[in-house]
Amino acid sequence: MNSLRKPIDATPDTNLWSVSPGIYGIGMALRTTHHNSTLARLFYLASCCLLALLLPACGAIRTLSSEPTQTAAKPTISQEAQAILAQAAADVEYARSKFALWTTAEAALNAARDAAAAGDSAGVIKHAGYASSQVRLGIAQLDYPTTERK
Repeated sequence: MNSLRKPIDATPDTNLWSVSPGIYGIGMALRTTHHNSTLARLFYLASCCLLALLLPACGAIRTLSSEPTQTAAKPTISQEAQAILAQAAADVEYARSKFALWTTAEAALNAARDAAAAGDSAGVIKHAGYASSQVRLGIAQLDYPTTERK
């Protein structure tokens, strides 16, 4: 048996917080060199914090491959579709500022943006045109008489 190893006091506090020997080699070093349970707790806490900081960094290391990575080409839409989409976005923002935005106009604009992301010019033209027409109706509704009782 190792003559440098000293037994740890059998108090409940020491048994609760002491590190068992052999776990990561930390416990053995603490039990053989130090009797101070506060120092052992601090060392164990510092080890855990250091381990928690280093483990995510290990996963972030990238392996270099010999082949270059290929980026997917972003689908493009026609100039006409881009112009109609920009006009629909401006129309929706105008209606929002006047508190006359209908949910159908906003949903159609989102559908037009999704179609643009997919590269579908026809879908962009269809949905953006519908969004603009819904905005026109929402703005026209502002001129209608109010239904509130006076």
